[in-house]
Amino acid sequence: MFKDIIVLFLLVLLSSCNITTQKENVEDKNKGWQVIYSNDNEGNALSGDIDNLKKAVRQGCEIRVGWGQYSEYKKDGLTGVFAVEHTADAQFLTINKGHVYAQLSRIMGQAPSRERHHINLVKTHYWQSVLGTTGEMTQVYLDHSDVNKSDDYSDNVKVIWYVNRNDCNYEKNDNQVLY
Repeated sequence: MFKDIIVLFLLVLLSSCNITTQKENVEDKNKGWQVIYSNDNEGNALSGDIDNLKKAVRQGCEIRVGWGQYSEYKKDGLTGVFAVEHTADAQFLTINKGHVYAQLSRIMGQAPSRERHHINLVKTHYWQSVLGTTGEMTQVYLDHSDVNKSDDYSDNVKVIWYVNRNDCNYEKNDNQVLY
């Protein structure tokens, strides 16, 4: 009889540990960086809900953006494909006219080498950008030796928006504007 009680106790203990582990695994899947929204280069939604992105911005959640550029080139006797992908943390977020814009931190300029697999740092320039759910990416290449040599332009790119779910529960936000 004593053996039966011990076996029953061990079975109950093991099954409760398994339930706890299963619950923790489900909760872990909802943590970390997750795609919350993506748009094409014309601002059309590809996945997610822009209202959830706006809720996350209004709650102050950490947001990261991903984008890429692809083009074929013929320059200086070289032909090839220019294909790069980037992700960066949004440093300043804006909601304007229903769209979200992410300003990225200024970095030293960089450019892929056309001759080999390498990224060149451009020591004379800084780069800064704003990406939007409109698909527009505004960029500035700032020549730190002479501002008059600086260049700015816009491209249209697909943007993937990520939210860090570790300290963010945007579903509970009522999406009230901040003004």
